[in-house]
Amino acid sequence: MKQRCIWTTQDEINFIKTLGAHREKAPKKVKELPIKERLRLLKNYKKTMPLQARWGKIDPCKIAEVVDEEIRRLEALL
Repeated sequence: MKQRCIWTTQDEINFIKTLGAHREKAPKKVKELPIKERLRLLKNYKKTMPLQARWGKIDPCKIAEVVDEEIRRLEALL
């Protein structure tokens, strides 16, 4: 079976939607993460986006939209 080796915009969106749940000793479900911690991770992700030299098949504009949307959604819950 051939392995897929190209990371797509959808792959990155899926990563963002679960950001924080991949760390050691973190809850397995994103909704169980503390909101402030998830916000911190998303804001740091956004801050480092300009440092990404190559995006390959990933649309950075779409990713920025998704990150901003997640940040707004979480800030509304505080």
